[in-house]
Amino acid sequence: MMVSEHAWAPGGPATLFILGVLHLGLFFFATSDDQVTLAPALGLWILAVSIPLLIIGVIEMRRGEVLFGTMGMVFGGLLGLGAGLSFMRSLLIPGQSVMDGYWFAGTSIIFFLLVLPMLKLSRIMAAGLVVIGVALFLLGLSLADVFGDATLALIVAGYLALIFSAICYYSAAAQLINSYYERKILPM
Repeated sequence: MMVSEHAWAPGGPATLFILGVLHLGLFFFATSDDQVTLAPALGLWILAVSIPLLIIGVIEMRRGEVLFGTMGMVFGGLLGLGAGLSFMRSLLIPGQSVMDGYWFAGTSIIFFLLVLPMLKLSRIMAAGLVVIGVALFLLGLSLADVFGDATLALIVAGYLALIFSAICYYSAAAQLINSYYERKILPM
C-alpha cells in the first residue's frame, strides 16, 4: 500500500526481517556445542536488534497498529532487552542461571496470546508464533536445567527458532512485495 507523504508506512515487514535475524542467533546458540562462549555474543546480537524493534514498535503504536506495535514492544523490549542483558550477564557470571530459564519459559506465554489476533492477518505468522512460543518454552526449561544434561530440548528449540526465522523472512517479503505491487502476489 502506498502511503501519503505525511503518513508513516507500516513497519510490519521491517519488524519481521529483524525478528528473522534475531532468531537466527537463537538457532546458532541453541545448536552449538559451546553455549558458554556464545552467550555474551548472543546477548550483544539480541541487544542490537532490540533497539530498532522498540523504535518500530513505538511507531506502530502511534500509527494505531496494535498487533505489530505489541510485537515490536514485546520482542524488542521484553525479549530483546531482557534476553540480551541476561546473556550479557554471563560475562560477569559464567553460565545461565535457573531464573533466566524460567524467564524465557514465562515470556513464551505471550506468543501464544498473540496467535488469535495474528490469525486475522496471516495464518502463516500465527503458526510461526506457536512455533516460537514452543521454542522459547523449551529453551527456557533447558536453561533452567529442567532436563538436566539432556540437550535434545535445546536443539529442538534451536531448530524451531530457525523455522520461525524462515517464517519471518517469508512473511516480511510477502508483505513488502504485496504492498509494493498493491495486490496479492505472495500468500500470507
